Amino acid sequence: AVISVAGPPRTERHDSKQHANSMHIIVNAMKTANVNRIITIAGAAAKVPGTRLGIRQRLLRILLLRIATDVIKTKDIEVRILFESGLTWTIIRPPIIGTGKPAGKVIARADDLAGMRVDVEDITDFILSLLQTHDWDRKAPIVISR
Repeated sequence: AVISVAGPPRTERHDSKQHANSMHIIVNAMKTANVNRIITIAGAAAKVPGTRLGIRQRLLRILLLRIATDVIKTKDIEVRILFESGLTWTIIRPPIIGTGKPAGKVIARADDLAGMRVDVEDITDFILSLLQTHDWDRKAPIVISR
């Protein structure tokens, strides 16, 4: 499996299409190497085809479109690339990733935000746990620290 936690710069303007092209490069390299599974991070406000954003996600998206437009556009493009790739993907959608207070447990939901923060250690543990299961294949869980 490939684990990608790469993302666009949060504070600088950038070309969303050019930055998202890195996902095309990853997908093509995976196909060449016959690797079918990818786990990546998009963010709680990212749109995933075939799913609806919950009310909290929609509010978060409206806010982020004002303060981080390029990031949202980039992640939406990356999600679409993965959705159309034919690969087995899991797109993790955290709200705010923080440090300092790992809970030791992640709550993963398919529908809406149950909180606004996930600790970096908790999300790392969750990503690694995905390598042992296929419960979230071709799904985009929203994750928070418990």
